[in-house]
Amino acid sequence: MRGTLPVRPPIGASETPVAYASRLARANGFDSIWGFAGFFGMDPHRLRAGRLDDLKGLSRLSGVALPRLESMAGRFLRDGRMRFGDEIVTMQGIRSTTIAFCPACIAEDLRSCEVLEEIERPWQRLEWRFRAITACGTHDARLEEHRIPPRFQTGDFTGALDWCRSTGLVPRKAQPAVFTRRQAYLAGRLRGETVTAGAFVDGLAWYAAARMFECVGTADLAPGMIRFRKNDILDDMGAVADRGFEILSDGEKAFAKWITDRIERSRTKETGAGWPASRSIFGDLADTLERTPDPEYVRIRAMIVEASLDRLPLAAGSTFLGTEVVMRRYHSLRSASSDAGLTAKRMTEILHEASLLPANASTLAPERILLPAGPVDTLIKNLRNLVPAAEIARIFGLPESQTRTAVELTCLTRMACPDGRIPDGAFDRRDVLALKKRLLAGAEAVDRMTDDRITLEGCLRHFHVRFADLVAMVESGRVGWRGLLRGSKDLRGLVFDREEMRRLTAKAEDGGLSLVEAMAYSGFHKTVLNHFVATGILARPEAVNPHNGRKVSAFRTADLDALRTQFVTLTALADEMNTEKAKLWKEIAAAGIAKFPEDVPVRQVVYRRSDVNAWTGSTCAF
Repeated sequence: MRGTLPVRPPIGASETPVAYASRLARANGFDSIWGFAGFFGMDPHRLRAGRLDDLKGLSRLSGVALPRLESMAGRFLRDGRMRFGDEIVTMQGIRSTTIAFCPACIAEDLRSCEVLEEIERPWQRLEWRFRAITACGTHDARLEEHRIPPRFQTGDFTGALDWCRSTGLVPRKAQPAVFTRRQAYLAGRLRGETVTAGAFVDGLAWYAAARMFECVGTADLAPGMIRFRKNDILDDMGAVADRGFEILSDGEKAFAKWITDRIERSRTKETGAGWPASRSIFGDLADTLERTPDPEYVRIRAMIVEASLDRLPLAAGSTFLGTEVVMRRYHSLRSASSDAGLTAKRMTEILHEASLLPANASTLAPERILLPAGPVDTLIKNLRNLVPAAEIARIFGLPESQTRTAVELTCLTRMACPDGRIPDGAFDRRDVLALKKRLLAGAEAVDRMTDDRITLEGCLRHFHVRFADLVAMVESGRVGWRGLLRGSKDLRGLVFDREEMRRLTAKAEDGGLSLVEAMAYSGFHKTVLNHFVATGILARPEAVNPHNGRKVSAFRTADLDALRTQFVTLTALADEMNTEKAKLWKEIAAAGIAKFPEDVPVRQVVYRRSDVNAWTGSTCAF
């Protein structure tokens, strides 16, 4: 073949391209793979990563078919993973700073192909690169492992082996070791052979299967151990992982039974009394599943979580808080408060009033407090239906000032929380949307505004009518006509006949004053006037509007004049005495003069004129 090198060693059955390139370089007079790759415009790192251009160059120089090189080439993936054929492995599972080999295999290679120099004959088997493989399946011998200098850590097997030989590390006599079923299974999958350990294990990626063998074996042989050291349990020949392989290869039902047995055994006197946490039972297995949000572990994680939640108390089985099983059956305080749109502190108060908090909630972090999903979901659903006045204004398309108090929203039904409380200014969202729909229904389409029409907001402002009263007029049928501006989808576009609204909102004709007019006339706040009405000090007769039949307040000016002679506001008193209100407030409080009403801000209180006159020693009129 044109362009091939003169000496071309035969490639091994499972030899990787970068390992073969190191042998090819030595066979053709290059000191290292670096000099070989640089001379022909390649890079060992790109060969190791399976870059197509470099593989094509190696195929041209060696005469090895490109598909053969691609089949054993590793390709880097995201999140520190590589792909070999159909298998995905992690970089943590690959030997990068060490070299491993079987002395018996090396001895056989040295006796073959006498055309090549001795250092050019041994070739690296693919399975030697992985930490999970510790023995040779051909000779039942233990793999020797040695740390190598950084210059050989790119996959230069021939250079690393030559360095080991020059330092006296090889050759050595092979040590017997059992090539277990687990190692045969993992090595077979890497080589692309048809191997099986049951559908439960075969469904896992290579790296996940290798890791689960170790974790399950550790949980079985050393319960509760998180970061085990091999010398503390058995030897370093993989006996722990072999035990995990036996458990998992028996199938999903057998593994589920093993989980149940582990939980039950944890309560016996031999292994510890009481209720241990799930991490204390499964150790490194639970720690790995909790810290690794990998979809490959979902099925195993779900099985352990289901068994833990069924057989352990909530606090003991709450290790896997982020799993779908826990999220389906339980809420954490953090997730519940997030779903409800409340702070954790406010959500804690609501849950406490609803008797949904566990007894030990005060000692746990918000993400560690688990709550039953059913009642909490119902609570969250009801909390989401609570609409404050500000949001009602947004839904209606009106200024917040028109819907900010409960008096203006008497047309809506207050919504009680699931714990029985009725929060201030909270209403049922469904009632709000239904009211909006009723007000818009039946309105005539209007293209533009004219002088004889007025918007809903204009009615509230110019005719001094409350929103609830206007809604009552519409729903009782007293409003004969209403329209809706084209393109409007809220109450902002609702219009009425100006003359009709003027007639409906006209005042009584008996000369009485409304509450707003009485406030302006007397100088007293409406809270004070309502207090005097409630205590019988001030009369508030009701008059019937002959135009619309509405009952309206009609304060008499004589009653308001009499009230002004009996009571005085703090502002008026400060003006009369030519002093500051803050100073006067303190002096009056120190004198013990009673204020009316008791529970109102300073700007609204009034005092009896007789008490003030007795304190000042004067008889002046205010």
